Amino acid sequence: MVDRNGLWVATCLVLLVTAAGAGAEPMKLHDTTPRQVLVQFENSPSDRPELLDGRYSLPFPAWLERDGNGNTIVRIPGDVLERSVFSSRRPVPGSFSDYVWVFDSDTGDVLSSSFSGVLRHRLDLGLAKPDIEARVHATMTTTAAGGFTPPRVLFGRRLNRFCSEHGSKRCTLVPPQAYDPERGYVNAVGALRIDSSFTDFETFSALGEARFTELVERAHVGSGDVAGDWNAAPADFAATGGSALAGIDVSAPPPRD
Repeated sequence: MVDRNGLWVATCLVLLVTAAGAGAEPMKLHDTTPRQVLVQFENSPSDRPELLDGRYSLPFPAWLERDGNGNTIVRIPGDVLERSVFSSRRPVPGSFSDYVWVFDSDTGDVLSSSFSGVLRHRLDLGLAKPDIEARVHATMTTTAAGGFTPPRVLFGRRLNRFCSEHGSKRCTLVPPQAYDPERGYVNAVGALRIDSSFTDFETFSALGEARFTELVERAHVGSGDVAGDWNAAPADFAATGGSALAGIDVSAPPPRD
């Protein structure tokens, strides 16, 4: 049987807007036409989560439509997260949900943006090196405050614990920003929760900071590993590249729960 979701992603990963960098047309939030759009994640160094709106990843495909409440839904296929965003983190194939953004069509606020999936990690216990599975679940919004505490090391990686304590000396708050229709920029803040048999942890998620643009014309696009760590703001986002295939029409991907 043909994997329609995988086929859609494989097609989309070879598409790019020529003007995806400077001059790209921001996503029109008020346009109710179901269509493909592009998203780029902000790519500041993962150990500097306070840095905002600096450098960005290559574009990834997404699908825009309205829901029954008049909100704008933007859906990034789970395959994109598995094959690109988290590919170096050993994702369990087929475990990632779509990354679903729910925008208030009038205010541009992100009412929610969320995804979940399962990653594998090998523990180094000397002679024993067992694999464990860690379920990750991210939730972000522009309607509530959020930030991070000083980093700690988990599974050999520096992670900044999520916090939302106003006035706490250890909590650095990151200002959320609703969708800017002039720039396509948005910053939804929140947490990436990691649950495993070894430990549970909530780290600050930087995957809520992004730029959304319209798909105007096609050119080359790359895929490949773009994940640096579970803070989800890897330093090698912008360095990825790949092969080309142009001129292919795409339709709405089947949703993945």
